[in-house]
Amino acid sequence: MLRMSRVLSIAVASMPLAGAISMRAMTPAPTMALPNCSIAALSSFNITDVVITSATAVAASGPNPDYCDVIGSVATHGEGAGPGAARFQLDLPAAWNRKYLATGPGGVSGNFFKSMNPVDGGSALRKGYAFVTNDVGHQSDFFDASWALLAPGAPDKPKLVDYFYRAHHQVAVATKALVTQFYGTDSIERAYFDGCSTAGRNGLMEAMREPVLL
Repeated sequence: MLRMSRVLSIAVASMPLAGAISMRAMTPAPTMALPNCSIAALSSFNITDVVITSATAVAASGPNPDYCDVIGSVATHGEGAGPGAARFQLDLPAAWNRKYLATGPGGVSGNFFKSMNPVDGGSALRKGYAFVTNDVGHQSDFFDASWALLAPGAPDKPKLVDYFYRAHHQVAVATKALVTQFYGTDSIERAYFDGCSTAGRNGLMEAMREPVLL
C-alpha cells in the first residue's frame, strides 16, 4: 500500500505540470512591436521619390532586438545631372533610441556593404539606432567601375554625380522622413555618419555641403 500511495502521489503531483506544459505549448508566441513593417504600410507614408521593395520583420537574435529590415530606392535628381536612382537598406529597431546612423559602401560602391568600424556597425541595432546604407546610385562589384561609362569616352553623369554626393544626400533626406513616419514622431534627436574609404568621403561631402543633416 505504501508503494501504491507513492505512485498515486507522483501521478497526481505530475498532472498540474503536464497541464502547464500543454497550456504553454498552446500559447502563441508574442508578436513583434513592428506594426508598420510591411510594403503597404511603409508605402502609405508617401515619402517623395521613395519606392519600397521589401519590408521584413526580423526576430531578435543574440544581442540584436526585433527590427524591420527595409529595402527600397530613391529617385535622385538635380545637381546638374539627369535622373538616377539609389537603393537603400534601412534597419528600424523595435526599441528606437531616437537617433539615426548612416554609412555607405567602400571602393567604387554599388552595393550595401557597410564600410565602417565593425564595432560600430555591429552594435548599431543593439543600441537602438535607425541604421541606413545605400549603393550610391548604381549596382556593381566592389572594384568594378564599368558603370561610370555609357561607352568609351562617354561618362554616365547621373551615376557619377550620385556616386560623388547626390545619392547619399537624397537618400538621407528620404530615409529620415521614413524613420519619423515609421515611429510616429516629428523629429530625430541626433543624426550621425560613420564610414571609411568611399563611405568616409560620402560623410565628408555631406558634412561640407549639407551640415544640417548630420
